[in-house]
Amino acid sequence: MNDIITILVSAILSGIFATIITLLWQSKSQTKQKKINIFTILMSKRYDISSEECVNALNMIDIVFYDSAKVRTAWKNFNDATTLQNPNIRPQEIRDKHLKLLEMIADDIGYKNIKWEDIKQYYYPKSLSDKMKDEETLRRVQIGIGIAQIQKEDKNEKDPINIYK
Repeated sequence: MNDIITILVSAILSGIFATIITLLWQSKSQTKQKKINIFTILMSKRYDISSEECVNALNMIDIVFYDSAKVRTAWKNFNDATTLQNPNIRPQEIRDKHLKLLEMIADDIGYKNIKWEDIKQYYYPKSLSDKMKDEETLRRVQIGIGIAQIQKEDKNEKDPINIYK
């Protein structure tokens, strides 16, 4: 009888232990995957740090890298440089802090061989730059046309003589 109880207790305890280990492993794996996703987005958009994807990824750093003081410090330094109204902060300094942040993230997730020199190089063809500028110009023109149309309609509503035109 004692052998049966020992076997049952051992089976139950080993099952509980295995479940706890599995849950811990899954949690750690999910956290690492989130870190890799953020790093992937930031690396793929490092030529355009103001893109919506990049901004969303940057804003997740405090949550996903909550346990990494060096990443959070690099994030704070970058964020401070971009948000403070300090005339002494130059665009190059902001880029440097951004690259340092990427380097700290790479190191945190285990990419020890990805360094500053690797991160600062990226592919950004002139045709993509031209396309983005053209799209921005088109958006501005469309907004200008929309505003002019609204102003014209407002003027017509306020001027009773123009009602019959």
